[in-house]
Amino acid sequence: MINKTEIIWRHLLVEAIERENRRSTISDLAERFDFAASTVHRALVIPREIGAVETLRSGLVTRDPMRLLLHWAGTRRLFRDHPFTVHTGLPLEEIQDRLPVGTVLTGAAAYAQRFSNDVADYSVIYCYNGNPESALEFVPDKRGEPDLIILEPDPFLSDYGSIASIPQTYVDLFTTAGWQAQRFLHRMNERLEVASAV
Repeated sequence: MINKTEIIWRHLLVEAIERENRRSTISDLAERFDFAASTVHRALVIPREIGAVETLRSGLVTRDPMRLLLHWAGTRRLFRDHPFTVHTGLPLEEIQDRLPVGTVLTGAAAYAQRFSNDVADYSVIYCYNGNPESALEFVPDKRGEPDLIILEPDPFLSDYGSIASIPQTYVDLFTTAGWQAQRFLHRMNERLEVASAV
């Protein structure tokens, strides 16, 4: 599960990249997530140092979303959360169809759902679900290489929809090994040129 700092970073990135809103305030962020203002201040220390976020008298401005996104991607550790890994032996489309309501797709599956798959085939579905046992009720659990990986969501993940946000998808692909993730990440880099510094 991502921590409070990453929750702040993700929100700033979703606002900047998906909603074209680069302005916020510390008090707005604290109220939005019910965090102490000091928690928000701490989350912004490194983004300020690297020039991704600037503090003005009127509030915060996300100056360079790509810089913040790359910093988050470089610090995220997907597998520290001890995800559930399952080999279902089912076609990927069927796995996705069987996932219970409340599951949030990420990685290549999220990219394919959001943009249509213009990259490559993929062999593993990554998703978030707070009750992995409920997801496992709908798919077989066989021996073999995982084709379904279930990660623990944070309390605010579903606020961004049933498909992981663009920043979350990017970061999850960045922290996933293998040529498939690399190809999807390369294509996302091309799509995210709009997130360059201003």
